[in-house]
Amino acid sequence: MSGAYSFPVAPAFPSLPYTLTTIPPSPSGDIVDPSQSLRLPSGFKEEDVAITLFRDKAGWCPYCQKVWLHLELKQIPFKMDRVAMRSYGDKPQSFLNKVPNGLLPAFEIETKAGPQTLTESSRLMEVIEMIYPPEQGFLDMDASQHPDYPRLARLERQIFSLWCTLVFRPPPSRSVFGIPTPSTDNRARDFIDGLREVSRSLDESSTPYFLSSPHPTTLDLLYVSHFERMLASVLYWCGIDIWKDSGLEALNVWYSKFEEMGAYLGTKGDYYTHIMDIPPQYGPGYDLVDGLEEMQRKLTGKARGWGWFLGEDGEIEVEDDCPERIGGLGMQGFTVAEWEEMSEAKRGVVSRQYASLKLHGNGEAVAKFCARAGKSGAKNPRKTFGAKLADPYAESDEDLIKPCSKTLEVVANVMGREDEGNHAESLREGKEMLADLGYDSATKLEVARGMNYLRDRVGVPRDMPLVAAR
Repeated sequence: MSGAYSFPVAPAFPSLPYTLTTIPPSPSGDIVDPSQSLRLPSGFKEEDVAITLFRDKAGWCPYCQKVWLHLELKQIPFKMDRVAMRSYGDKPQSFLNKVPNGLLPAFEIETKAGPQTLTESSRLMEVIEMIYPPEQGFLDMDASQHPDYPRLARLERQIFSLWCTLVFRPPPSRSVFGIPTPSTDNRARDFIDGLREVSRSLDESSTPYFLSSPHPTTLDLLYVSHFERMLASVLYWCGIDIWKDSGLEALNVWYSKFEEMGAYLGTKGDYYTHIMDIPPQYGPGYDLVDGLEEMQRKLTGKARGWGWFLGEDGEIEVEDDCPERIGGLGMQGFTVAEWEEMSEAKRGVVSRQYASLKLHGNGEAVAKFCARAGKSGAKNPRKTFGAKLADPYAESDEDLIKPCSKTLEVVANVMGREDEGNHAESLREGKEMLADLGYDSATKLEVARGMNYLRDRVGVPRDMPLVAAR
């Protein structure tokens, strides 16, 4: 085992409105911080909290996202406890004592008779509207009594079914266990036709939202979390860029309105995260057509390292050939409007400093995590899970922890600089600092494996927002 090493204390970051120990609760208008366990909208105190939301800790579950977003938009005070999904980890016994079947999302509600536990997202959303009605000053988001609600709710389930059929069943040009599948394939057409019907329903509304509501309702929330995942998956496995279809203008406007909301952006995953999290939940996706490899490599960072997202001097800029829909970027601690007013170079500084802040806050744990990839790491007998990158019980290569930590210190140093318009020089100096570590070629190879291990497992929104993750 190598000698002990302590990750350095986080410096002050001039471009961030907080430090490692003073990240404030996200006020209304700011992008929600998914790491916060206590959500207190303006005017509320901790004693006002009556609901604890149990959601999945990685931010994968679309049903958890609906309920989480519902609470945020209504500005309800609540506590949040994060629990693993069975596809990537074990649930703690303390949670199973409350919810024996392990279902997520779940509520624990404080009542006069004591705490009560509830599950199922639709039921939880009904409870939210019941105990936090508009008469008490909360936003009226209940759409269930509108005469068009049943039809539009059924349509959402139809779109979900069409999506599953499109992505998770092999195309007819292929076979399963040597048995050919049917020769005709209208799944892509049927899916797009279904989305067009959704768009027509939105076009009939006098506002960007369903049912002519001035703000999102529970019906909008039924759609948005799965739609977010559809965008990533049909592009990756089917080569379908939804936004290139001319019949979806109203749907585009609707989703763009969500991308202007700090509450939504704090819960939103990126394409890479969804590409990795969808198969463990729904089953493997199948390539609908040939020739998707280059685009798939871009979406997973294997081609150009997401270079279509980051400028040559560290600017946050989105190139025209970016395959991912990049809308509503931002950072905790800033309103959406404040972010929009920043220069691309300043956005880069803020994003890097946030990532550096996160590294400083978890440096030693992250180094141990990276060291799992070492030649002596992950050798212990252990339980495995459905998500191929999930390995929570893997042990670290003890000899690699210190080299990984020293390397991460350089990374955190370079990312933490106030180098607007001069990031290329910081990168040059960072390379010199890495060279000064003096590692031999074998150690460099092991450290590189550790860094790649970490890179592939950075999740949005779990670990940090998209701009910092990139």
